Order: sequence, then structure tokens, then C-alpha cells
Amino acid sequence: MEVAIHLPDDVAAAMPWKDVSRHVVEQIALEGYREGWLSEEQVRRLLGYETRLDVHGFLKAHGAYLREFIPIKPLAAMGSSAPGNCAGHSRVPSPDRGPLASTGGSGPSRCGSA
Repeated sequence: MEVAIHLPDDVAAAMPWKDVSRHVVEQIALEGYREGWLSEEQVRRLLGYETRLDVHGFLKAHGAYLREFIPIKPLAAMGSSAPGNCAGHSRVPSPDRGPLASTGGSGPSRCGSA
């Protein structure tokens, strides 16, 4: 797709960019990536970059954060052997339940006291 924009001469002269077309394409890439309707690969092709690292540099230079999938599971879903896991028990101290049990250095716990 090609897009043509008519700018009056005085408006074009007032713009601070030497390459207005490139600036507009970069702004589309940034907004599209930030809003989620362009992928990293689409940004790479739109801007004519060779590698993902080029895209990462561009995004970083413009304050756009990378969207990476980082799986995060609650500790309770990881099994009862996970550090600090109390199988659904609260780790918040309560005056009516007595002192906290030791967790072997991973922080206070009430896992052993019900």
C-alpha cells in the first residue's frame, strides 16, 4: 500500500525532520507496536531492518518496551515443594496464631501451624 499526503509548503518547511516520510513510517511502527496491532516482525519489515536486534534498538531508542512472553505461575500452582508455598495458606502474620514457623531461610511462614 502506498499513501500520499499533501502538505502545504509552509507546513512542510516548518517540520523539523529532513525525511518526513521516514518519520511518519517510524511513528506508525511505534504506535502499532505499542498498541499491539503490529508485531515485532512486522515492525522489522516496515522499517527495513535486517535483524530483531535492530528493531529492539529502535524501540528502546523511542522508549517502547519489548513485549516478551514470560510465563508466570502462582507458587501454589508449582506444587507444595516450592519455596514459601503454603498450599493456599496466608503468609501474613496474625496475632491469634502465635509465632511464625521457620521456612529454612525463605522468609516467615505459618505452613506448619494451622
